[in-house]
Amino acid sequence: MTVFTTVMAIFTTWRHKVVMQKGVYVWNDWRETHPNTIPNLRKAHLEKVNLIGADLHWADLYGANMSEANLSEADLRMANLHNANLRKTDLREANLHYANLH
Repeated sequence: MTVFTTVMAIFTTWRHKVVMQKGVYVWNDWRETHPNTIPNLRKAHLEKVNLIGADLHWADLYGANMSEANLSEADLRMANLHNANLRKTDLREANLHYANLH
């Protein structure tokens, strides 16, 4: 991995986290206008966050802390949730079809 690639990966992760922090409506609008982007939220701190109905399909949430977050009705299809902390996370009616939970 080159220095440029590493810097771009860090910038992408930071940009996706900033959009996520603006709320579900802003996030979902952003996803709609960037349909081919795979969100990089690796190791994101999303504990106790309200993400009801969030569009997180194909998102890379590897190692993310989502403990006590509300992900009810969220779209998590094909999301990478490997090593994610989902302790006490509300996943009622969330779509976890083909999500990586290993």
